[in-house]
Amino acid sequence: MMPDLNGCSFQFLGQFNELLTVRYNNPRGLHARLRGERAKFPCLSKFKEVERTYAAAVNALDVSLGDGRFLLSGGGDGSIVVHGVTKPSTTVQQVYPVLGKVPSKSPHAHDYSVSACQFYPHDPGMFITAGTDCQVKLWDTHRMTPAHKFSFDLPILDSHTSSLKSAKPLIAGIAAAANGHVE
Repeated sequence: MMPDLNGCSFQFLGQFNELLTVRYNNPRGLHARLRGERAKFPCLSKFKEVERTYAAAVNALDVSLGDGRFLLSGGGDGSIVVHGVTKPSTTVQQVYPVLGKVPSKSPHAHDYSVSACQFYPHDPGMFITAGTDCQVKLWDTHRMTPAHKFSFDLPILDSHTSSLKSAKPLIAGIAAAANGHVE
């Protein structure tokens, strides 16, 4: 039986001695191999968590590109929350704070659940959400208000924006029609 560390069974530890006996010309080779083996068996951290803010389910998550300092989440009640995830702490247990929130009762929130959220790749001060209220919204992170709204005839199930730099950025949305087709 494999040892249990922090509630996670690391099955690759049994192969650790075997990995160490393999001769590597490049020390990074061993490190890369261990990282690859560890990635096969992910587990949740017992020492890091975000401040609890939702009464409903969390439907969508995104981490800011580049620095990874912010976590964006969209809830089943239409609310949106931005957490700061790089707050330095001297304690082992870390709870990452809420930096911005759009409550479900806010006039800016989605009327129904948020189905997708994504930080805007070219401007860290903006993000995009899509909802089952037939809207895709482009948000100003500093004000936590929509900078622009796109309305559609069908509920939006998912959205994504292109990371390619161009004069006209592309935001794609997916909606399901009543006949079962995706539009």
